[in-house]
Parts: sequence; structure tokens; C-alpha cells
Amino acid sequence: MPTLNNILVFLFLSLGLRWFLFQYKLLHPIREWLAQWEFFEELFSCPYCQTFEASVVVYFLLGMPFTPIIGFLCGLFNAYIAIAIENTVERQIDELEGIELEVYEMHPDELN
Repeated sequence: MPTLNNILVFLFLSLGLRWFLFQYKLLHPIREWLAQWEFFEELFSCPYCQTFEASVVVYFLLGMPFTPIIGFLCGLFNAYIAIAIENTVERQIDELEGIELEVYEMHPDELN
């Protein structure tokens, strides 16, 4: 029987794997190279697909202690979370990344 802890770990690991593979900036050159092929280009443009496939990978790699049906339902739930994040939070992050923030440096004379 799946516990709430198992399901939460599964959901967060799936979202984390999706972010690492599809949003992490250091992997951008690899994603661009893979986007030459139509399959990968389509996959990179669909947060729903990315998260569902990340959920499948997490389910099989970790051998989660619940049935494939519950894993499938958790993957779908996770995919909907990814769509909500993509449409709200990530757009705001992209806007903020383009803004250069002013850094105020304190000089030792100002400490007194």
C-alpha cells in the first residue's frame, strides 16, 4: 500500500528530474543538438510529455512501492503540475533572468 510519503517523494523526484533534464541551463547545448531530430524537438516543447516520461523513469529506476496504475496516475498528476508551473512560474523566472540586479557593495568605512 502506498503511503503519502512514498507518493510525495515520487512526485518531487519526477519534477526534479524533469527540471534537470529540460530546464537546466548547462544542458542547453545538448538539448539543442538533440533537437535536430523531430522526436526530441517535439519532446522539448511539451512540459506534459517531459514530466510524464520523467515520472516513468523515476518509477522504474527506484522501484517505487506501489502498483503501475498508481504510478501512472501520479505521473499524470505530476504532468498537470508541470503545465501549471510552465504557464506561471517559469515565465516569471525567464523575465527575471533578463533583468540585471544592482549589487550594492559595502565598503569597510560604512560599517561604523
